[in-house]
Amino acid sequence: MSFHSPDLRPSPSPPAGDPRWRHAHNLWRGWLGLRPRPPLDRWLRREMATRRYGSRDRRRYRDILFAAARFAELGEFLCRQAREQRPQSAAEHDWQHAMEQFAALSTPRSLAAALADDASLTLFFAVIRRHALPRDLPPQRDEPPSAAPLLAAFAGWAATAAAPDDSGIPGPAQLLLAGFPLAWRDQLAARARLSGWDPATTRAFIAAHARRPPLWLHCFDCRDPFEPPTPPPAPPDAPNPARALFAQLSAQFPGARLHPSGAIAIPAGPSLGALTAIKRGSAIAQDLASQKLAALLAPPRGALVWDVCAGAGGKTLNLAARVGPRGHLLATDPRRSALQELRRRARAIGLGNIATAQWRAPAPLSVPQPLRRSLVSPALFDWILLDAPCGGSGTWRRAPDAPLRSSPADLAVLRKRQYKILAAAARHLAPGGRLVYGTCSFTPTENEELIREFCARNPEIQLLRQELLGSPAEDSDTLFGALLERRLDA
Repeated sequence: MSFHSPDLRPSPSPPAGDPRWRHAHNLWRGWLGLRPRPPLDRWLRREMATRRYGSRDRRRYRDILFAAARFAELGEFLCRQAREQRPQSAAEHDWQHAMEQFAALSTPRSLAAALADDASLTLFFAVIRRHALPRDLPPQRDEPPSAAPLLAAFAGWAATAAAPDDSGIPGPAQLLLAGFPLAWRDQLAARARLSGWDPATTRAFIAAHARRPPLWLHCFDCRDPFEPPTPPPAPPDAPNPARALFAQLSAQFPGARLHPSGAIAIPAGPSLGALTAIKRGSAIAQDLASQKLAALLAPPRGALVWDVCAGAGGKTLNLAARVGPRGHLLATDPRRSALQELRRRARAIGLGNIATAQWRAPAPLSVPQPLRRSLVSPALFDWILLDAPCGGSGTWRRAPDAPLRSSPADLAVLRKRQYKILAAAARHLAPGGRLVYGTCSFTPTENEELIREFCARNPEIQLLRQELLGSPAEDSDTLFGALLERRLDA
């Protein structure tokens, strides 16, 4: 959801110095000025397409702007430090005045928007360059006169704030240093209590937000992920398509890892267009947690599966490969464009067992004619996957701008929408059938609390298991999955 902040006074021209940093300043200011603000990665792709950028420049500006979004709330600390400085010159006095204006905006949303001011912006980029960005980025040579003492104060504060403590929930300092939004601290505390995290696990979950997770690939040539193969596994030295693909990728991308499931992790950074495996259709980009959500449903070969909110179809493709050519997938989504992209991806991979239809809850579901004869009874499915629209808090490591476009107040509206879709989908679950409800969010409000309410109101549906998938146990996104079943006697 978009947000608005007070209009800022016109800013002077960007400060002199390295032109790459001036351009990064202008990009950041351009995105902040949009109403509503689009997802940063999507906007950057469009912006980069209008100019001549090399792949290295595109990665550099993406890293800089993602770090700016991830650590925007660190500006609050810079403001406090600036107000404590005693200006010794006209330049320092002007700098302090700018920071006081910055500090007058008290909410995290407004603080991020205030970074459009040139003085605040320059100091902010000086901090993230030293704190968050790769060392091979160009130096910033246009810091204001008062930047040195402020940065020294920041370094001292960071060292103290990062020291371990006995608290189960990190304080504001640790959250800011990890780029975790302060407004979501209560949801974090609720998650830690519900999952029984010890302090070390909680700190690890928070610390992971300071960096982007690797790019995960799902390989269509390897065995069904997360399930023991039948017949028994081949000897470790036997040819294996997943290991063969991993050998190719590890030569191209040092640091690549092969997960026991057959999923492959590549260090964050490469363009999808550079991956030959994706071009030829033997793999797709799919986060490890998303692969685990599809595995939680675990439909057998030959099954008919309904993917309720399919989107562009990452999990649909995963499940279509699982059920094999004798199985079928019905993929629905309200957006025609998403279904068109899903069909394009399915053709590229060679999967011909997917049918698509537009559907929006709670409208009646019209099953395409070719699939009707496969149903156990009219419009009833044995296997349903519902990856519900959500707040996306489990993907903040990949989309650090998302907290700047949302707030915990949005959860009440989201939960009503999620419940409506779940209730509509469950009406099409056959007796003995199984439904997986999932979100890419760590908040209990959208997950365990919603499932508890739904099962209490629908006693014919029983909860078999529910869990967080991915981070903090894995270096990936964080998803939630609940496996539900309709009782046979219902």
